[in-house]
Amino acid sequence: MNLLIASFAVFIMLAGAGVVGFSYLNQKIVLPEDIDLPLATSVYYRDGKTQLAKLGTFNRTFVKIEQVPDYVEKAVASAEDRKFYEHDGVDYLGILRAAWNNITGGDLQGASTITQQYAKNALNLQGGYDRKVREAILASKLDDKFDKNKIMELYLNTIYFGRGAYGIEAAAQTYFKKSVDKLTVAEGAVLAAVIKQPEPSATHKGYDPAVNPTDALNRWNYVLDG
Repeated sequence: MNLLIASFAVFIMLAGAGVVGFSYLNQKIVLPEDIDLPLATSVYYRDGKTQLAKLGTFNRTFVKIEQVPDYVEKAVASAEDRKFYEHDGVDYLGILRAAWNNITGGDLQGASTITQQYAKNALNLQGGYDRKVREAILASKLDDKFDKNKIMELYLNTIYFGRGAYGIEAAAQTYFKKSVDKLTVAEGAVLAAVIKQPEPSATHKGYDPAVNPTDALNRWNYVLDG
């Protein structure tokens, strides 16, 4: 009987490894241009620089990482993933924690890296620990294919900042009426702080400073301290 149980356990582990391996080979890397993202169209005057209007329901403008100040990138890493420049794109402890909570009926936890967050948004992943596995697979492939600057660019162009602003450029315009390359250190930290929860929920008011100034200030200080 013990041998039968042990054999069954080995079979389950091998089957699980096979599923993960198959998923890894077949999981496509998704870039912003491949995603059906909300995107507004900007209309400019004849000089090609002065914006006349923005057409469309959603507010998003893609930018290159070279347009984003280094301190804004660092603020985002400080807020969302302080080991971003060190790890290989995956928070394995976070995956195990999510799996354990799912099995034991506890609350699902985040602990996702910036790369994992992008993967989740890119594929619109839902679910519990199974979602974490797919998220990790894509994050690992992203880290293998791209350097940290490109991954940060992908993330900054897809993350939601509240107030209808998708991506760092739209957020800079919405919150501070300026382009991302003109943001100060303090303003970059505000936007980084908002990412954790840009809008109110049933349990928390979020980190928009206009809605929840006290928690927004605490979060802003956390970002700067990092």
